[in-house]
Amino acid sequence: LSPVCLGSLRRAAISTTQFLKGSALILFLNKSDLFKKKIRTTSLKECPIMTDWEGPDPPLETEDQFIKACNYIDAKFRDKNSFRERQIYSHVTVALDTDNVRHIFLNAKDVIIRQSLTRAGLWMCYSR
Repeated sequence: LSPVCLGSLRRAAISTTQFLKGSALILFLNKSDLFKKKIRTTSLKECPIMTDWEGPDPPLETEDQFIKACNYIDAKFRDKNSFRERQIYSHVTVALDTDNVRHIFLNAKDVIIRQSLTRAGLWMCYSR
């Protein structure tokens, strides 16, 4: 799709970094409006790291097909995570959507508060 997309998944190595083992991660699949346009004409299989995509080829025009493509990319990122106990929050975003950004910041605040309470022994960890 784009060098940026490929670079983002390559940088997913951060999810294997021992230094960040105890940290939750927030994955932003940003510019979803541009991604939605791109997958109408370009197959995910054109990315060298996405050749195992088993979804439909273009045109991907329905919301369901778009969601499947986003879930696939989310799963590719999660597969690179070495620490299965780590919580990963992912968001499909358009930075100009203020309601979406507000929701994301509330979620980020939730992550910070939960981890702080857990480290202080005041919250039991749970998995989603």
